Parts: sequence; structure tokens; C-alpha cells
Amino acid sequence: MKNSMMKHTTKIISAAAIGALMSASAFAANGVKYVDITAADGIFINDGKVVVKQQNGQYTQVVSGPTVTFHKKMKGECKNNLFDNNNIIKIADVVYGEVYATETILESYSDQYSAPANPGFTATLPWKNVQLDVPLNKLGFDPVQVCNSRLQAKMNQGMTKLQVMSVEQKYNQWNQFSAVLACGNNANQNNIKYATKSIGGEVEVICQAGSAGNPNQIAKPKIPIVAVPAGGSGGFQAGYNPLQITDANILAQSLHFVGQCPRNVVFSVQMKGNGKGKVRYHIREGNQTKYISAPVNYDSAQGWKQHNFNFEIVGEQQDINKKVNREFTVWFEEQDEGSNEWDWSAGGAMGNLQWAQTCTAQAAVPMNQGGINYNGGNQPPAVNGTIQAQPVDPTPPPSMNIKAAPATPEDKPARATN
Repeated sequence: MKNSMMKHTTKIISAAAIGALMSASAFAANGVKYVDITAADGIFINDGKVVVKQQNGQYTQVVSGPTVTFHKKMKGECKNNLFDNNNIIKIADVVYGEVYATETILESYSDQYSAPANPGFTATLPWKNVQLDVPLNKLGFDPVQVCNSRLQAKMNQGMTKLQVMSVEQKYNQWNQFSAVLACGNNANQNNIKYATKSIGGEVEVICQAGSAGNPNQIAKPKIPIVAVPAGGSGGFQAGYNPLQITDANILAQSLHFVGQCPRNVVFSVQMKGNGKGKVRYHIREGNQTKYISAPVNYDSAQGWKQHNFNFEIVGEQQDINKKVNREFTVWFEEQDEGSNEWDWSAGGAMGNLQWAQTCTAQAAVPMNQGGINYNGGNQPPAVNGTIQAQPVDPTPPPSMNIKAAPATPEDKPARATN
């Protein structure tokens, strides 16, 4: 009899335990299950393009329209428990720019452009395309100013205004897009839960060559082929393509780093150009060199090439827990295949990246990997010194010291040879 009661008690306890587990699951808190964003389905050849025309030696106005169009798609779902399935989507927006949220707090994005996904009265939003027509004053930069600033930068490097403005120029301005999802009870606005997801994007600023022509037609870069005499035949044979980087971007995994400092953060440089040879890229912040790469092989047959590098983020004591905005550009040295000479790229400053950091605390030991970082007082040596870049080839050529963007051709750094 006693054994029978013990077995019965055991069964009762097991059932109670199972019931408790089911109850805990059944009454789990409602909220956001997931949210996601990516490029929209389809081909949109004019997405993210803004065209600026020139007149009387200056870039003057945007001629591609009052807005810039982007196509993205988002999806999301709200969590519901067994006994309360009234949790529905309250907000489903795609936002031009980065938006932050905790589970219970959503950063206001009222000053940013957004477009709704319009999921309807539901807890689940499958992938849905969303079109954003961002007004020019919501881009976060002035396209006309971008063209004129880059014009001045190239003139500072020794190019004439005619050389720059007679050729169509293209520059990428990097930004982000965010999907925002809010879930709550369909009967009230209490206990709303939030989540966001952000991805990188770009605006392509096209500075027209001359005031005529179709602003939507984008000229392809010309590849400079050099013809050399063929020995004894009286004919000609194909020569090499001089190396020239024509376009570049600086990429970051996030446009706002938040974490302990010092910290090595991974950035990337994307480059595209003509010809074949080697490049060294210089990351500059204002007038200071922050990083110089080792020589990187480049062949225009590869198209776009991406190269990653680690950059040490250092936070000053007075800036701990404060957002610090920074701006980087990339400059290139070029070495043609078969040559020992390094020259500065005629493109000047490229790949403007607007980035921010918030250092929450200082780590005990700073990390330092790859390339050369310059922070604080550790600046490049005087003009007659050299910088030893991280070796990639057995005998890499010496790096050159650079100054602020030279105002005249005479101020450009001298060429270095092996």
C-alpha cells in the first residue's frame, strides 16, 4: 500500500512539474520575435543616384530631381503566448539612417525620412518591398557641396579645374537604413516592445561633365591603353595600362562604434581603377595620417577589390561615454606593374566616411595589429624620414610621409623609389 501511494505521489509531482513548465511557456512575455531588412527584389538602376550639374566653373545645382529613391524590403514578427494572442505590429517602418532601440525604448527618428511597410492588423509581416523617396534636405549632406569640395581637393593636388570638370566625377556617400518594428496589445498602447535592424547603403553623387547631356546617362571610364612600336615589324603592339585608382570607398561594420577603448576595429577599403600594379592607401582624418597600408596588388580585371585593415580606436578620458563624430578619407599611392616608382593618385581624396565612436571604458591592454596606426602624439616623422609599412612582399618599397592636402603641386610629397 505504501509503495502504491509513493508511485501515485510521484506521478502527481511529475504532472505538476510538467504543468508548471507549460504554464511558464504559455505566459511568456509578449514582444518582438525578430525584424530584418535587406535590398528589395528587382533591379532599380537609378536607386541612390543624385546628379549635380556645373555652370561657369562651379557645380551649381541638383538636376536629378527633388528626391533620391531607394528600394528596400523588411520583415518582422511579434511574439504571442498561448493565452494572449493579441500582440500585433504597431509600427513597421523603413528609415533612412540608423535608429537605435532597447526592448522598451525607441530612439526618435522624427527628423529622419521614413516609409511605412503597412502590414495591416497582424502579428507577422513577411518580406515586403518599401520605396523611400528621400528629400534632398534629408540626405544628411549637400550634393552640390560634395562636388565642389572634391573639385577643390583635386585642384589642391595639382590638377587643373578643366581637367577635373571635363570628366564626369562620381563619389559615394555612405549611410544606413533601418527597419523599425514595434509590437503591443491591439487594444491599447501599453507595454509596447521595440526592435531595430540596420544595414549599410550609399548615395552616389554624380558631378556632371559640362551642362549638356542626359543627367541619367553615366559615362564609363576610359581605359588608357599605351601603344608601343613592335620591333622591326613597322607595326604596333599593345602596351601596359598605367595604374590609376578612379573610385574608392571606406567601409565600417557599423557607423557608430560603442564599446571599450582602446579597441581594434575592422574597416575596409574598396578600390576600383584602371591598369595593373600595386597601391598603398593612406587613411586620413583632417590633416592627420591615421593608417598606411602595406603594398596591395591590384589588377583592373578584378573590378572592385576590397582590403580589410584594423584601426585602433583610442578614447580620450574626457570623451568617455560621449559620442565623438569623426570623418575619414582615403588617399592612394600607385606603382605601375614593372616600375619601381610610386606616385600619388591623381584622384586625390576619395571615399569620405562619416563615423562615430562612444568609448564606454578603457581596456587594460590596447591591441595593435597590422599596418601602422597614428594616434595622439604618434604622428608620421618629419619629411626627411620614412615610415616602415607592415611587410607583405619580401622587400616592400618605403612609405612616403604625407602632409595636409597640398595647396600647390610643389607641396606634394616627393616620389620614393626602391
